[in-house]
Amino acid sequence: MATLGLPLPATGEDTPTGRLSMLALRHAQRLRIAQKHELAARLYFFNRIPRSKAWIAVWPDRRAVLRSLGRGVDLLTGPFSYGESAEGAWAHWRRRGHEPRDADGDFKLYVSAHPTDVADAFGAVARTVRSTPAHALKIGLTAGSLLRPDKLVVYFTSRGDLDDYAARIHRELDGAKVQGVPFSGALDDTGLLSWGFDPPAGVNRAGVFPDRSWRIWLCNRLASAIAETPAGADAIRFALTRAAAAGVDTAHWAPVVSS
Repeated sequence: MATLGLPLPATGEDTPTGRLSMLALRHAQRLRIAQKHELAARLYFFNRIPRSKAWIAVWPDRRAVLRSLGRGVDLLTGPFSYGESAEGAWAHWRRRGHEPRDADGDFKLYVSAHPTDVADAFGAVARTVRSTPAHALKIGLTAGSLLRPDKLVVYFTSRGDLDDYAARIHRELDGAKVQGVPFSGALDDTGLLSWGFDPPAGVNRAGVFPDRSWRIWLCNRLASAIAETPAGADAIRFALTRAAAAGVDTAHWAPVVSS
């Protein structure tokens, strides 16, 4: 296929999250969906576990989710204030006294434990995150949210702080079952830990979904590129080239940002 004379960007498939990302792109290409909004959604939702009756029975409502998380909820009391998203999909904790800076984005650590191990993963995060510079964390509050790969996220203001904590929590979660987050930068060789960088608030809002997170921002651009691929060109190569030009390290599926 033609590459339009552009240099071919690297396609990182040597990590579990890299392989998931390329699988998602190939799946999107096969769908031949013209609508960018729907195509972006298919990319973003890739690797979610289906919301079956069995999983709904495990987590029928928010109270069941909070009970399943056990003592971890109480461990966060004190350093963090608790809240829930307006649509009820997320429980979140924000460090008391932290002042958000709208001009800056957030470095985010994905802890992608399989749903069968999510309570243990959350407990380990709750035990360890209090003594770190993390300024917020969130976890799914519904069955659907806990079945998505990016179900547990910890937020930092610097990449160095994120890396330090990732090394620590990796030891705590040794042996955990993994789901894996497509379109995120791998931090280990299992897919359990990966990272992204959220756009600053109010900036880069041109996507088919509002660009409020790293993965949405990236899936918007990949979907647009696939839909706009010129005749005779390979859609995946065209999308990778567009992503690289937008500041994505496609060898690692990570944002190119300073720490």
